[in-house]
Amino acid sequence: MPDNIIRLSVRELTDFILRTGSVDSRSGVARMLEGTRLHGIIQSRQGKGYRREVSLAQTFRLDELYFELSGRADGILDEEDAYTIDEIKTTAQDLRYIHEEDYPAYRAQAECYACMFALENKLDFVRTRLTFCNIETEECVYFYRDHTLEELLERVKSLLSDYRKWTLLRLDAERELKTSAEGLKFPFREYREGQSELVLASYRAFKRHERLIAEAPTGIGKTMSVLYPAYKALGGGFGRRIFYLTSKTTLREAAENAASLLRRHGLHTRSIVITAKEKICLCREAVRDCSSIVCPYSNGHYDRVNDALYALLSGYESYNLPLLVQIAREYEVCPFELSLDAALFCDLIICDYNYLFDPNVSLKRFFGDYYNGDGCVPDENLLLVDEAHNLGERSREMFSAELVFEPFLRLLRTIPESDMFLYLPLRLLCREFLRLKRGVSDEGGGVYVSHEPLERFGELLDDFATAALEWQRANGFASSVDEAELDATSGTTSENAVLPHRAVADLRLAAREYLTAQKLSQLCCDKFVNYVTVKEDGSIRVKLYCLDPSELISRRLMCGRGAVLFSATLTPLEYFADLIDYGDAGRVTLELESPFDKKNLFVAAMDKISTRYSDRANTIYEVADVIAAAASAREGNYMVYFPSYRLMREVFREFAKLGTGFRCLMQKPDMSEPERDSFLSQFSSDGDGTLVGFAVLGGIFAEGIDLVGERLIGSIIVGVGLAQPNSESNLIAEYYGEAGMNGYNYAYLYPGLSKVMQAAGRVIRTESDRGIVILIDDRYATPEYARVLPKHWQPMKLIGDTKSLRVALAKFWRESN
Repeated sequence: MPDNIIRLSVRELTDFILRTGSVDSRSGVARMLEGTRLHGIIQSRQGKGYRREVSLAQTFRLDELYFELSGRADGILDEEDAYTIDEIKTTAQDLRYIHEEDYPAYRAQAECYACMFALENKLDFVRTRLTFCNIETEECVYFYRDHTLEELLERVKSLLSDYRKWTLLRLDAERELKTSAEGLKFPFREYREGQSELVLASYRAFKRHERLIAEAPTGIGKTMSVLYPAYKALGGGFGRRIFYLTSKTTLREAAENAASLLRRHGLHTRSIVITAKEKICLCREAVRDCSSIVCPYSNGHYDRVNDALYALLSGYESYNLPLLVQIAREYEVCPFELSLDAALFCDLIICDYNYLFDPNVSLKRFFGDYYNGDGCVPDENLLLVDEAHNLGERSREMFSAELVFEPFLRLLRTIPESDMFLYLPLRLLCREFLRLKRGVSDEGGGVYVSHEPLERFGELLDDFATAALEWQRANGFASSVDEAELDATSGTTSENAVLPHRAVADLRLAAREYLTAQKLSQLCCDKFVNYVTVKEDGSIRVKLYCLDPSELISRRLMCGRGAVLFSATLTPLEYFADLIDYGDAGRVTLELESPFDKKNLFVAAMDKISTRYSDRANTIYEVADVIAAAASAREGNYMVYFPSYRLMREVFREFAKLGTGFRCLMQKPDMSEPERDSFLSQFSSDGDGTLVGFAVLGGIFAEGIDLVGERLIGSIIVGVGLAQPNSESNLIAEYYGEAGMNGYNYAYLYPGLSKVMQAAGRVIRTESDRGIVILIDDRYATPEYARVLPKHWQPMKLIGDTKSLRVALAKFWRESN
């Protein structure tokens, strides 16, 4: 399609040019509640001469641009004196206070449809009607206007004229990108070993609509190896924008840096990093429940956002958190909403996995309806998924949902019985929790598993969520409750008065997330399971758990023209391919060798020590002794990884008794970002003496950190990374076992060894790095484990005691120097 032909929906045009008002997490839901149902009721009342959901389209020329405008009118009424174009809106507001002039975008929508209908039917005159329907009473109020075709044409062209500057801004950027990307050269003098293979395979994936799953060990230069061919694909007309999807902040920074390097080599690109709402929010009081009453940036946001957006787009090419916050403060708008609008004009969007895969936050403006894909244009999107070894487990979390009974019971005790609208559905839901608990008692073992949907539970949960929203509208929302006012009117303490509002808000959100997971499970029922657990303290948990996320992941990958899923550790590849990609059609795999000299890495397994749970009490001293021996071989920085905080603390205490004199750090649960940064800053390349960091396998310091050179010269890994036997892993093992695979390996072995390989991968980050990996567990010597470990670790040394370890390490460091 020529770039001077612009396809645009009426809704896109009017909502963008004429948007007004505030960002409010409550208003959209409140106004749209049962909107589709009410539309149908209103339409059915109109009689024979009323046509519903009428598709319309016309092309309008404005200077050098042709706008192909399209949309669906809610209804068209054929009356004796004129055709009437009906635009229906549902609202929670009292109809007495509805004023037509407060809704310019709605009026403009009706006028656009009227213009297109008049042109299509060669009419000189047409009428518009705005219909507002109250969602509680189902009563309506109507606003009529008569128009000539000339007036309507003038109105539509005025709207398009306002939109034209935004279109030219986008078109100019796209032309610059295409021209610069076509001539873009690889930003380094030569390719590293394996890098050219990944570049070519990635380009082919975008050109041929493939899904490439690539294992690219550290040192190949993964980020540039996928980003460069993605830009070349854009330059060749294969796509319109790139999504770089990550699971960690450090990886987003790597993508930003790669884009900056390409800019220095002549690429013209607009890029944005989308930061989570809770991290970028400028009003801490409104993070839980976004409210225009509390937040000045939310209040009137849409009145000011277009000015802020134009300043951002016309002045900069790279949009990250500091810049977005700066512009948001200057124009007093919501920085998160500003970032979403800016993304529409970008060709590189760097964001978390959940903006594609999570049904609760997926970007509908790019990926359309989550369940049927309506509104998505896959050919426009190129998908890059970094650290793809995390995608399966992250997706399981996104597709699953859990509810705990006790908060619902506490709320029930807070709500008076006289408030029957909320009290009754809440009481019925609590009774259903207790009925499910009895099922656990009948089954025994504290767990009740159902492969069939908990339909009654879902229905009652839906009733509660609906009632909770109505209760919030009647009683106020948590973030907008004036505590002093509540205190004065209720005669209770402010804390007690606000508590129900917060609880209702939190539990309604939790209920909606569970219902979303239930809707997902209907797409692939055999890949979900319901289970109920009763803890020793009597607490009840109901969880809808996704056993196999592959089909849902594949559905989301279809939102792109092509996808590259890559990681340094996708071993064994067939396991990860099964976990993150459903079906072989369009799937391509690539395994690359490590580009680093094997002589630079010392890998040994202590094959006489058992770290099995039953043996740990007897081997804690031996583990501490191995750590001391490894860290004594050469002065420097080491990281020791453990399968649990408990074992880490026990070994730490034993290690302290050895009197090594080494500086030691220990990871704490739930560390803040400043605490994490402080921890990592201790691993400097010019520090004095030896530093030993104690951390948890699979945690924040076990992957996604880049400690180059002397910042880290050794990883010591305690255990094989296996999770303790648990209900969820057992269900996964059963599921894959029934599918003809090795269920134990899929549920326990492969996920555990993936954590081990990630932790070991922290050591060698560049071709000049030298370091050691010590694996402490006798299972590493068995064929079952050894065959899964990376090829460049072989032949792995098997060492039985610390004396032999000291000798082997002394030899390695001597030869390395």
